[in-house]
Amino acid sequence: MAGKERFNMRHWLGPWVLVGLGLAACDDASSVIGGMRDSGGGDTASEAASDLGTDTTAPMDTTPPDTTVQDTTPPDTAVQDTTPMDTSGCRADMDCMGNPAGGVCDTAMGRCVGCLAERDTCPASQHCDAMTRACVAGCRADEGCREGDGGVVLDAGGPRRDRCDTMAHACVECARDEHCAPGFLCVGNVCTVGCNPARPCPSGQTCCAGACVDPLTNTAHCGVCDTRCMVTNGVAACMNGACAVGSCTPPFGDCDMMAANGCETNTTTAVAHCGRCGNRCPARANAAATCAGGACGFTCNAGFADCNGSADDGCEVNLTEDPTHCGSCSTLCNPPSGTAGCAMGRCTVRSCAEGFADCDMNATNGCEVATGSSSSHCGRCGNACPARPNAFPGCVLGSCVISCVAGFADCDGDAMNGCEVDTRTDPAHCAACNRACAVPRATAACAGSRCTVGRCDPGFADCNTMAADGCEVNTLVDENHCGRCGNACVTPGGTPVCRAGTCGISACAAGREDCDRMASNGCETDTQGDASNCGGCGSACALPRATAVCSMGRCAIGRCDVGFGDCNLMAADGCEADLNTEAAHCGGCGMRCAIANGAPACMAGRCTVASCNAGFSDCNMAPGDGCEVNLNTDGAHCGACGRSCAAGLTCQAGVCTRFPSTGAEGAFNPTGSVTLTPGVHNFTTINIPSGVTVRVSGNGVLDLRAIGDVTIAGRVDVSGGNGGNGANCVCGVGGQVGTAVAGPSGGSGSACAGGGGGLGSAGGAGGT
Repeated sequence: MAGKERFNMRHWLGPWVLVGLGLAACDDASSVIGGMRDSGGGDTASEAASDLGTDTTAPMDTTPPDTTVQDTTPPDTAVQDTTPMDTSGCRADMDCMGNPAGGVCDTAMGRCVGCLAERDTCPASQHCDAMTRACVAGCRADEGCREGDGGVVLDAGGPRRDRCDTMAHACVECARDEHCAPGFLCVGNVCTVGCNPARPCPSGQTCCAGACVDPLTNTAHCGVCDTRCMVTNGVAACMNGACAVGSCTPPFGDCDMMAANGCETNTTTAVAHCGRCGNRCPARANAAATCAGGACGFTCNAGFADCNGSADDGCEVNLTEDPTHCGSCSTLCNPPSGTAGCAMGRCTVRSCAEGFADCDMNATNGCEVATGSSSSHCGRCGNACPARPNAFPGCVLGSCVISCVAGFADCDGDAMNGCEVDTRTDPAHCAACNRACAVPRATAACAGSRCTVGRCDPGFADCNTMAADGCEVNTLVDENHCGRCGNACVTPGGTPVCRAGTCGISACAAGREDCDRMASNGCETDTQGDASNCGGCGSACALPRATAVCSMGRCAIGRCDVGFGDCNLMAADGCEADLNTEAAHCGGCGMRCAIANGAPACMAGRCTVASCNAGFSDCNMAPGDGCEVNLNTDGAHCGACGRSCAAGLTCQAGVCTRFPSTGAEGAFNPTGSVTLTPGVHNFTTINIPSGVTVRVSGNGVLDLRAIGDVTIAGRVDVSGGNGGNGANCVCGVGGQVGTAVAGPSGGSGSACAGGGGGLGSAGGAGGT
C-alpha cells in the first residue's frame, strides 16, 4: 500500500475482542385504513323518518375514521322539517275541531293551524302572524282599539287613538282622512290641519294651497286665494277681503291714507309732515324750511346768513355787501393802511392812507406798499427802479438809487454800468478799489478779497498756501512734494529719491527687492519670506505634495498635502511619505507597523495584516495581535481558521490527530528491511520505499507516528507470536481514524496508513 499519508499503526498480540455492530432489522408494518368496525346496527334515521308522530333526530355517524361518509338520503327525497307540526292531514276547518294545533285548516299544507293571514279570524285586538299562523297581539280592525276591546283608548290629555292601522297593527288617531274632522287631514296617523278637493273647509273658510283660511282677514289670501297683501315700509293687513295698512315702520307714516303706496312719508325729513303726519315746518325770511331728524329748521338762501342765531328774523344778514359780515358771519374786513369795503362777499379796499398804495389789489394786506421807499413802486404803483450790474436798486423819498452787492465796487463812479469791479477776484482792486497784488515766483491773483498765487512759475508750487512767500517749493527735486504738493516719495523697504518731479528708488533694504519695477510700492518683495521670490526675484518655491513657504530666503515646507508627511525632514523632496500606505509611516511619521508572525501593510493610514508567516493566520481579524494563531498546533483553528478538532484529538502539523508525534526520532527513511521494537515511535516523516519491509519484534503494540508526510511503497509486517485473529485494516479517510477489523483465525495481520490527518491501525497478528 503506497501513498503520502499520516497514520498510526498498532499491533495487538493476544486474543481479539469482536465488537459486533448490531444492525436493526425493520419489520414490515401494515397500514390499517378505516376506524371503528361497523356495529351492525340498523338505519335509525330511516326508522325515525318513518314515524311521523315523533321528532326526527340526525342519525349517529358510524363511519370508520378516514372513510368517506356515505350519503344515505334516498334519491329525490326532500330534507325533513324537524319542527313539531300537526300531521292530521286536514281538508276543511271541521277536520281541525279540538285539534291542539288550532281550529283552522291550512288546505295548502293539509294541516291545522291557529289562523290564516288571508282570512284572519283572530279577535279584533289581535291579528294572524303570517309566519307562525298564530294569533298575536296587535289590532286587525278598529273594534280592537275601542274602549272595552283591549286596544289603546286615550292618551293622557291627547286625542283618542281608536283607529286600527292594519299594516302596522297599531291603534292610532286616524288611518284615513275621513277619520278626521272637517279642515283636517290624516298625516302620519295624526289629524293635521289641511284640506283638499275631497275634504273641503268648514263654512266661512276657503281651501288655499292645502290649508283652510279666512279670505276676509288672511294677508296671504286676501279676498281670493294667492292674493298676498304687501305694504312698503310697514306691515300689511287684510280687512273685509281688501288689503290695507296694518302698521308703519318708524319713521315712516301713511300720511295720504292710501294703502296702495304703503307708508309713503319719511317723517324725519318731510317738511310737510315733520315728526308726524300734518306737522308742516314754518317759512323764514331769506330762507327755505327744512326737516331733519323729525325736527323743523331752515336753510339760508345764497348770500344770506343767520348771524344773530334767532329763527324769528330768519337770515337777517346780506353777506355779499356787509363789511362786518363779508362772506361769512365771522369775517370782519379791516385792511391795513386803508378803509374797508365788501363786494360780492369779498373784502375790498375802499381808499388808502397818504404815502401808501394797494398795488397787488389784495384786500387782505390792505394798502401794502410804501411808495416813498419801495424800489418796485417808487413814488407810485408799478414804477420799478431799473436793475444795474452787481447792484441793488433802491428808493429814497420816491426817487431811485443803487447799492453795490457785497464784493463789488463802483470804482469808475458811473452808475450806468453799476458796480463794475469784483473786489473779491480782481488783483488790481483786491478788497478795495486800486489795491494791486504782487507774489514771488508766480503770477498774482485775488481770491476772497485776498491776494493769492494765481499761477506758479514752471517747477515751483505754493505748497504752504501762503501768498507772502509765493511758490516756495521746487517740485522737481523735493522728495516731500515731488511733482506736486503733498506728493511725498515713500519707498517701503528702501530709500526714496525725486528726479525731474518723479519718485524713484535710491536703494532697497537688505532682504527686500523691487521685483515688479514699480517705484510706487517701493521694494515690495520680501525675498526672505516670499515663496514666489525666495532669495531673489523670480526664484519660486515648488515642493512635491506640499504647500511651500520661504523662510530666511530658503524654500521650506509650510503644510503637507492631506495623507502625506515630511518624514525625512528634507524640503528638497517635499512630503515624500504616503501616510495612507507606507507601513513605516502609517498614519503619521515614524508610526511603523509591526505584525506578529506576519508581514504588515498600511491601508488608509491604519496598520493591517498584509500576509501571515507559514503556519500562522489572523483568525480574529484584529491587526493589533498580528497573526495570532498557529494553525499547526491550535486545536480551535487546526490547519485553517475556525476548523476545530473534535474531543480527544489534538492538532499536529495542521491536522487533527488522536496520536500526535513529538518528532524526537527524526525522519524514518529505511533503505533496507528493518525490525522495530514494539511501542510508540515518534518520527518527523515516514518513507518506506518499495521492496523494503518493516517488521516488529516481540509482543506489544507497534505505534508509528509522524509529524509530516507518510509514504509507504513497501510493506509493514506485524505478524508475530500467538495472537488473535488478524485481518484487514480499515484505513481512515482524511481527518478520520482507521480502525482494525477482526479477520479469519490464523490470518496474517496487515497495516495501512490513515488519510491526510487520519490514523492507520494494524490488524492483530495471525498464526504465521
